Amino acid sequence: MIESFRVDVPQDDLDGLVERLARTRWPAGTGWAELTGLVEHWQAHFDWRRQEARLNSFPQFIATVNGCRVHFLHVRSQKPGALPLIVGRGGPGTVFGILDDLRVLATDFHLVVPTLPGFPFGGVRAGAEQTAEAWAELMARLGYVRYGVHGGGFGTPVAAMLAELHPERAFRVQLDGLEEAAKPDDGLGAAAVAFNDSPAGLLEWCLRDRGGRDDEALLTDVTTFWLAGVTPPPEGGTMAALRVPEIRDYFI
Repeated sequence: MIESFRVDVPQDDLDGLVERLARTRWPAGTGWAELTGLVEHWQAHFDWRRQEARLNSFPQFIATVNGCRVHFLHVRSQKPGALPLIVGRGGPGTVFGILDDLRVLATDFHLVVPTLPGFPFGGVRAGAEQTAEAWAELMARLGYVRYGVHGGGFGTPVAAMLAELHPERAFRVQLDGLEEAAKPDDGLGAAAVAFNDSPAGLLEWCLRDRGGRDDEALLTDVTTFWLAGVTPPPEGGTMAALRVPEIRDYFI
């Protein structure tokens, strides 16, 4: 079954985030200027509802596939004969980071953009093969018999596995980022619990792998991770983000 989906975070959760930011306990010493400035901006000026509306402007769906709950965007092109293309990207940010790219790609492709398991919106984590099989079944349900596959970041091993398992369906594979299949890992351990308790700590962790994200993009990703109760994997880590026990229902 495929159901439509929209993000609508309860205001109490957003208010709770602001309250936690206000109660940040800063360590002694210097060297925190960038982080404190970002926290102040996050607390006073960041507009989650604006970002939420950006994501909700894309058609989103939830499908239960082979026992897995899959969140995905499905954007059909107006171009006659457009090629179906499944886009699997993940890390270090979230789906928000590719929304502008999707609008451009949709001029030429029918886009299916599943969220990787273990990331916000993506449901409980799963291995590359299980995820690839779920994506193949999803594409079949959507009526796509032959399609291109693009994988980036932590989506690379899933894209490679999909092409390997179903060469009669997946073609024109483009891979970047990781070359080897990721293995599930809980290496963050207690740190993940600490990040789930301190939004400032989570922000500091994400700053280490900021990449080219500006302040607004970075805070959008960190807010998404915070609301979902998910800690992003470290740079060079595995595709499995470590989840704490209590996950917000609107993100899984």
